Amino acid sequence: MASFVTLAEKFALGLGAEAFVAASRPISAVSPAANTITLPGHGLEADTPFRLESTGTLPAPLVPGVVYYAAPVAGSIDLLQVRAAPGGAAIDLTDEGSEDGIHALIADPTPKILAMIEAVSGDYEQALHAHKLPLSVVPIHLKKAVVSEVDDELTTVVGLVRPDYRDPSIPARAAEARRFRARLQKGEPLRGAVDASPTVAESGATSWGDDNPWNSTPGVL
Repeated sequence: MASFVTLAEKFALGLGAEAFVAASRPISAVSPAANTITLPGHGLEADTPFRLESTGTLPAPLVPGVVYYAAPVAGSIDLLQVRAAPGGAAIDLTDEGSEDGIHALIADPTPKILAMIEAVSGDYEQALHAHKLPLSVVPIHLKKAVVSEVDDELTTVVGLVRPDYRDPSIPARAAEARRFRARLQKGEPLRGAVDASPTVAESGATSWGDDNPWNSTPGVL
């Protein structure tokens, strides 16, 4: 399944990259014997990039600011090993770091944003059952609908948007996007794409009036 918007398009059409939280989360324990760190309920997928920081000294040989990659421990929701590269071996931790220091992990939000783009794109792909897929050109109004739902999910469900960047208009835009998706599910034609149904005209055919908010003018909803 292909995503209907790229990461760059998502930032251009919706909330920008600066709106998303790279949250600092405290590490509760370090085990050099098992080469693990404990981050309660971490929720990180394998090879999620992150950085580490500490008010003291990190467990050796870990270095603040360096990008590492998560290796979740099977059967645990709290334990992680640290990789130097995606898919690599766990780094051998030689100590716990300074006892009086507070260690923290800062995860890159990009993987979660990309995963949400793919999930919402999948919902729209299922709704486009009456169209030829893949679309040779993804109309701008479809891209904006996907972005509206992505931003809503990242704000209200995932909690990845910084409080000072939360847009009060997002829920209404997302609700309109879902209504648009429901109409596509019922077989309504998509402007800017060739519909596979023999009863529907080529690109440009639509039963929507001028009040349709999902117009084809870039930057306008």
